[in-house]
Amino acid sequence: MPAYLLFQLYGPLQSYGGVSPGELRSSQGHPSKSAVLGLLAGALGIERDQERRLADLSQGYWLAVRQDVPGTPLLDYHTAQTRPGKRGRFASRGHELSQGLKPGESPTTILSTRQYLQDALFTACLRGVEGKAPYSLDALAQALERPVFAPYLGRKSCPPGLPFAARVVEAGNLAGAFAGYGAPDAAVRRLLGGNRVESVRYFWEDPEEPGRGQHVTRRDELLSRGRWQYRDRKEWEGNLEPVSQEGS
Repeated sequence: MPAYLLFQLYGPLQSYGGVSPGELRSSQGHPSKSAVLGLLAGALGIERDQERRLADLSQGYWLAVRQDVPGTPLLDYHTAQTRPGKRGRFASRGHELSQGLKPGESPTTILSTRQYLQDALFTACLRGVEGKAPYSLDALAQALERPVFAPYLGRKSCPPGLPFAARVVEAGNLAGAFAGYGAPDAAVRRLLGGNRVESVRYFWEDPEEPGRGQHVTRRDELLSRGRWQYRDRKEWEGNLEPVSQEGS
């Protein structure tokens, strides 16, 4: 019977950008694959310049997401200081301003509008691609319990507001895995202001999983972290098949 790793993603703010050039940095309505696998990479202690390890992680797992609470969009008028002209690559904004400015050069201000999701709650689910998964699901769950680098939900300014509660579940299919993990408990719903968890939505990429929905393309699978390049990925959005007897 297949094994799945499930964990919850909640924070006061989350942000999952797509293709958003220019001054508007929007957020998609549910976590992107690059964000979820990037979260796991940080938990495992994988550095950003370790391209091969990042690629293996991205290509080694199928991702599914259950949208438990969609949250409320928030727009932030954002200002930041940066060096004039070509910015280059720096570890942080502070490093850029302290090391990237030439003698006598003053920083400039850039403006943007950034979108976030307030009080959204998602359940992520991973299944290893046969012959490609570089880590066991148990190893990933342990990394989420004791992450090497501080985790965040899409942006560094978006720390998680609850433990990930990672758990490996065996089930006959994806619907059975979500059912085995369960819905958010009463304590989580109280944290969200008493919001009822209903009319959940599912997003999944594994073509072997039974379900009915529309097929969409997202550019959120990592191609090169160093060059900030991503490739297209096919994803289904809709309803999963009911849990079969052997998967319940």
